[in-house]
Amino acid sequence: GILASSISLIADAIHSATDSISSAIVIAGFKIAAKPPDREHPYGHGRAELIATLIIAVLIIVTGVEFIKSGIDRLLNPQPVSYSVLVIIAVGITIIVKELLGKFSLELGEAIDSDTLKADAWHHRSDALSSVVVIIALLLSPRGFIWADGIGAMIVAIILIKVGIELTRSSVDDLLGKAPDASFLEKLRQLVRDIPKVENAHDIVVHQYGQSRHIGLHIEISAAVPPMEAHELVEKVEQTIRKTLKADATVHYDPIPVDDARIPDVWQSIEKLQNEIPELIAIHDLRIVDSHSKVTLLMDLVTEFPADSQKALRLKNELTERLKVDFPYEVHIHLTPIHKSR
Repeated sequence: GILASSISLIADAIHSATDSISSAIVIAGFKIAAKPPDREHPYGHGRAELIATLIIAVLIIVTGVEFIKSGIDRLLNPQPVSYSVLVIIAVGITIIVKELLGKFSLELGEAIDSDTLKADAWHHRSDALSSVVVIIALLLSPRGFIWADGIGAMIVAIILIKVGIELTRSSVDDLLGKAPDASFLEKLRQLVRDIPKVENAHDIVVHQYGQSRHIGLHIEISAAVPPMEAHELVEKVEQTIRKTLKADATVHYDPIPVDDARIPDVWQSIEKLQNEIPELIAIHDLRIVDSHSKVTLLMDLVTEFPADSQKALRLKNELTERLKVDFPYEVHIHLTPIHKSR
């Protein structure tokens, strides 16, 4: 880039250098993340991988901003660019190498489910794309398009900033506790339902620490199942999740009245109300409790609103009043945020 007086080629060279630096940071992040849990970090060091990604992202954005400045300066003060066939061949070879590196990182990232490696793969691929832009700029500049070098540098810079912002968003989402994807939740739910005598699962919470997952969930078991047997089912669910999903699990069980003849009528009424009230997302832990003085209908109502908000309370009151019209029960409803009902 210096020999050819090409700011776009220099920008691409720095971009390639950040690829090497980012890969080194990824390796360092993986080494730290692989450390076992200790007293200060009982869930391990898995999020070191995300911190490594965030560092890479900041470096990439800073580099991109600097080359936007350089590109603008070259547009305002254009200089002729010279190149040889060897320069074009060298850049062409780097495009092939970067694409192969990107493909390898992406396949490895998918194999071990690492967002950091997937991000590094797209960094390599963005580098290959920026090199294509540089070749076009090198070919155009000596042919009277002297502004092409500055424009090429700015395009490379924009690619850098875009990649940096996407890496930042991804790593920050994971650090803040991004919700697991729907396919994973359905796989988990089906895994639990396949265990005999386990009716369903809800209130699923997944904490991700790099490659390590920690899962909390409630399972529904018939109230007719003796407590000791229910406890064994809980342990079986935990072991199944640990073996199949390679995740630690903490399971709570809710006894539900599977054989209560009154329950189907209540469900039928709720389903009708769900068609009339769009905000009524889901109901779980539905049960009827008999006491000496009264009969109480209890349930958890899933809401997209904060549990202490006026909208959630209005929804709770409306459902309570509508159910009291249909059934001679006391109605107690517990509000559950939607992120805990998955």
